[in-house]
Amino acid sequence: MLALLPGRGTAQIPEVGLPELVERVVAVVGDSAILMTEIEQQFILLEQRGWQRPTDIGPLQQAQRQILDQLINEQLLLQDAANDTTIILDDDELDSMVEDEIQGQVRQFGTQRVFQDALEQQGFTMASYRENRKEFFRRQLLRERYLTKRNADAQGIVLSEEEVETFYQENINIMPQRPSTIRFENYRLKPQPTDSAKAAALARAREVLQEARVSDLEFAELARRHSQGPSREQGGELGWVRRGGGFVEEFEDAVFALPPGLISEPVETEFGYHLILVERVRGGERRVRHILFIPSITDDDIDANLVRATALVERLSQPDAVGEEIDVSPDTLVVATDQLNQISGFYARALPGADVGDVLGPLQLEDPRDPETVGVVRILEIRDGGLASMDDMRGQIEDQLRQTKLVDEVVAELRARTYIDNRLFPGG
Repeated sequence: MLALLPGRGTAQIPEVGLPELVERVVAVVGDSAILMTEIEQQFILLEQRGWQRPTDIGPLQQAQRQILDQLINEQLLLQDAANDTTIILDDDELDSMVEDEIQGQVRQFGTQRVFQDALEQQGFTMASYRENRKEFFRRQLLRERYLTKRNADAQGIVLSEEEVETFYQENINIMPQRPSTIRFENYRLKPQPTDSAKAAALARAREVLQEARVSDLEFAELARRHSQGPSREQGGELGWVRRGGGFVEEFEDAVFALPPGLISEPVETEFGYHLILVERVRGGERRVRHILFIPSITDDDIDANLVRATALVERLSQPDAVGEEIDVSPDTLVVATDQLNQISGFYARALPGADVGDVLGPLQLEDPRDPETVGVVRILEIRDGGLASMDDMRGQIEDQLRQTKLVDEVVAELRARTYIDNRLFPGG
C-alpha cells in the first residue's frame, strides 16, 4: 500500500470531500503536529485510486500506522530541509508551477467556469486552491533539493545482485515494454569533388574575401549574394556558437581563434570552404556568420562514390575484414525498428529483413542536405521487442534502490535526534 501513497498535500481536483472530523493530533514531530484528518485525507486519495479501506480493526490500524509513519518521515525531511539556508525556493518558480497546473486542469474540465464549480464543490475558492497547490509544490521542491544535496552519499551505497533481482521481480508488472531494435554500423559515403573543383571553390572564396575587404557591402549581404549554405537567406547567420555545439572541429577551431570583426581566410571543412565572421563574444559563446563555397559535384563524382560504396560492402562482407582496411569511420547506432524511417525509407525497408552479420548497401540516406550521400550498413545485433529485462533496467533499478536506502538512512539519522511523540500508536 505504501507504494501507492502520494506525498503529503497532493490532493487533486476532482476528489471526494473530507468528512467533518474533530481535529485530533496524532503525532508531534519536532515543533509540528500531524492531524488525524491528514491520515483520513490519504485514505480518501487511495480509495480514489482503487484501494479498499479495511473494515476489520486490525488491518485498518495497520494501514493507519503505515500512513502515519510516512507522514512522520516526510515531516522530518521537510524540517531538516527548511533549516538548510543554502536551499532557496523562488516564489516566481512556485507561482509558475501552480499556474501551469491550473491551466492543465482548465483544459481537462473544458472551461474555467466548470473548473471553478468543481473547486467550490470541494470547499475551495480559486485563491485558496492556489495557496494549497503552492504549499504542495513548496514541500515537493524543498524535499527534492534537500535529497539532491544528500545524493552524493548514495553513490557509496553498495547493492547486492539479489537486491536488484528482487526489486525487478517484485515490480515486473510495471516494467516497460522494450521495442524491437537493430544495432548496426552505419557508414556514410559522400561524393568527393575533384581537385580542380576544390581549387575553383577556393578561388571563388578568395575573390569574395577580397570583395569584403574593399567594398562597402555588409558581410550579411555578401552571404546572401554568394553563400551556397542553408543559412544564405539569413545572411549566413549561425547564431551563438559554443564549443561542442555540433559544428565540425575545423570550423570551431577557426571560430574560437578569430577576434571579433575580422573575416577569416578560407577555412576548409568536409562541406567546402568557409569565410567566417565573429560578430560578438559573450563568455564562451561567439555570434557567427559565414559564407560557404561548395565544390561542384559532377555525375562522374556520384558514380565514383557508388563504386566506392560497393567496394566497401565487399570488404566488410569478408570474414577477416579489419578496421585498418576501411577508410571510412562508422557510427554505431541502436534504433527501434519502427523508427528506421527517420533515417531513411531505404533503411526502413531493408534493415528489418536482415540478419546479424549482413552488410547492406549502397542505401540512399534521403538526406536533403546531402542528397547524393549513400549509406553502408553492417548488422551487429537484432533484439526482439518484449518486456524489458533486468539488465535493460539495471541502471534505473540501482538508482531507485540507492535513493530508497539513502532516504532510509537520512530518516533514521533524523529520527535519532528529533523529538517524536506518536500519540495514535504510543511506543510505535
